Amino acid sequence: MKKEPEDQKKRKADEDVKESPAKKPKPEKKEKKSKFYIYKRLNYRNYNSDNRNYESVDDVKKAIVANPGGKPKVKPKFSNWVKNTMKCQNEEWIEQLWDWHKAENKL
Repeated sequence: MKKEPEDQKKRKADEDVKESPAKKPKPEKKEKKSKFYIYKRLNYRNYNSDNRNYESVDDVKKAIVANPGGKPKVKPKFSNWVKNTMKCQNEEWIEQLWDWHKAENKL
């Protein structure tokens, strides 16, 4: 058997390789602002305003019933939920709401 010289063993593809065109440089990325920042900026006037001025406990009860999703079943969590979700800071009302919520859901 004859041995082929090493030059002939090279692939044909090596000879036919075309040079690839120069790649275009990527544009620099801009810093993205968070969605919260954009939302806050667009709704600046409405962002900090508190439109939930309740006149009575019954108004808060209606808001709780209208609120979708589950309601807490433990008193500390319920009071925190009312303070944050309903924006109601009146402690007397929260006590009345807890008693009402307990009776309503048979807790």
